[in-house]
Amino acid sequence: MIFRDFFKNNFQFAIFQWCAVLPAKWSLLTIVLYCCLNLFVPLCFSTLTLQLTIAPWGAMLLLAGFLYFSKNETSAICSFRHLDPGCAYKVFFSVLLILLLSIICYYWSCEFFKFVGLMVDEEQPLTESLRDASLPEIIIIGITTIIFAPIGEEIVFRRMLYGLLFPLGSVKALFLTSFLFSIAHFYLVGIPGLFFLAMILQLLYLHTRNLWCPILVHVIFNALSFVSVLSNSQ
Repeated sequence: MIFRDFFKNNFQFAIFQWCAVLPAKWSLLTIVLYCCLNLFVPLCFSTLTLQLTIAPWGAMLLLAGFLYFSKNETSAICSFRHLDPGCAYKVFFSVLLILLLSIICYYWSCEFFKFVGLMVDEEQPLTESLRDASLPEIIIIGITTIIFAPIGEEIVFRRMLYGLLFPLGSVKALFLTSFLFSIAHFYLVGIPGLFFLAMILQLLYLHTRNLWCPILVHVIFNALSFVSVLSNSQ
């Protein structure tokens, strides 16, 4: 009821035309290539440093190709609009909410695995890659994690994938997109936290209709995570 009322009161009747701006065939092709890139890069490169660098950079090239071949205006496709002053508190509140939910979800995920008798000694790929990384590698991974990955993921998941899944229903599209985002990171313990992260980012995007807002939240979250992991791995 809460989600249904939220969607109905904010954008239920206008969102179809808004999502229809995206060319479906190019969106689908881009998403398929994006997924293949993230799945096959780990098979081609043994080091996590290369995996975490090449996949997001390749994703940005795919998105650039999508924008090039599309007949629509870039601003209309990506929903990049001028940020009004009211977006600042929404971004700030979203970051705080995501950090809180991430901590809670991580704790209860670990407790759940202990309760069912599964020992999951799993590190984030970022933690493992930074442990023995050189300074140039740390800089490259940092740029990729903090800038390129959020931009690419927000365009693909929040804009393209949601637009393709929207005909199933706005709420179903929200949950499916968030679920796919959470499992796409291949981090078992972090799936619940990533799921709520994706939901908040999607709702923020739908509420503001401006992709800069979830990108900023994603950038801040990844930056805080990167600094935390880097400080613990050195």
